[in-house]
Amino acid sequence: MIYSETEPTATLYMGVDIRSKTLTCHRWSSLHKLLAKTIGAASPGVFDNDGGRGEWTLLVDVCYQCLEDGLNNISGCDAWILAQLFGGNHVRSMAMSLAWLCINGLRLQDGLFAIYPSADRNERLSIALEDAWLDAEDLRGFFGYYEHDQKPEGYR
Repeated sequence: MIYSETEPTATLYMGVDIRSKTLTCHRWSSLHKLLAKTIGAASPGVFDNDGGRGEWTLLVDVCYQCLEDGLNNISGCDAWILAQLFGGNHVRSMAMSLAWLCINGLRLQDGLFAIYPSADRNERLSIALEDAWLDAEDLRGFFGYYEHDQKPEGYR
């Protein structure tokens, strides 16, 4: 099923709360519409739940289950979110930007600091992303590196 944001005044969902189950396709299509429409990117606001490489709603259910089973914060789900959004063909443009924006929104909401892809590891990240929608384990290493390398001074 393909979701499309049709409301003319979409809200930016930077503070998406994974615990209140707002990682819905409708919310992601709203955010994608804001990002893609601004620069004229392809299919603004269109989010395909199936995408041809797995259902987004199944990924979200797994993330919720991990949190219910004791995962303290989004850290750990972030690699899955990036892998599925980037490789799952859910959006037709700006997948990487959408993923990082939402992951950092979730991280900030959970009291973590924002992290960003590192230019010095860009080629290795691209390689890890190629098949990450099948297995996000390699991506977890990048998130661990980013957390360690980008940790603000004085952060717990």
